[in-house]
Amino acid sequence: MNIQPTSSLPTTPQTRKPIYGLSQRVVALARSVDNLPPGRYVIEVVKEEIHAAAWKIEIAELHVVKKMNLSNYSPE
Repeated sequence: MNIQPTSSLPTTPQTRKPIYGLSQRVVALARSVDNLPPGRYVIEVVKEEIHAAAWKIEIAELHVVKKMNLSNYSPE
């Protein structure tokens, strides 16, 4: 009995697909984030009015110290 697999893994290494409609800076930022280890991050981007000016980007890892809900509500 010859059993054929229902799916097969690609035999060639994956190549990056071309990205359309995004600037090179956005793609570079996305790749930087993609290369980070799993976690929670905050990304701050400062974009100047001059189109050719470099973007200033800061990526910070987020560590939550405490979560709280505070309310002044008191039922009558």
